[in-house]
Amino acid sequence: MKALACFLAVCSSAILCLAVMPGAASALSDAEYKKMLASSPEFASADKRLNTAWGALRKAVSGERIEQYRKFQRR
Repeated sequence: MKALACFLAVCSSAILCLAVMPGAASALSDAEYKKMLASSPEFASADKRLNTAWGALRKAVSGERIEQYRKFQRR
């Protein structure tokens, strides 16, 4: 159940990131990423929450399961 909660947090954060940057590509270059972090407090906050959620998920589930979640997230 804890893994599911972590997964939902990751997905929610990812959706928030997409809402903050409508129309943006799914992958940013390093320069674009740094620019977004510096210019958008909302993006920086969502990025921090997403990284925190992924960290919690990595601690809660096996490596194989992490890969399943990554594939699902990238759909």
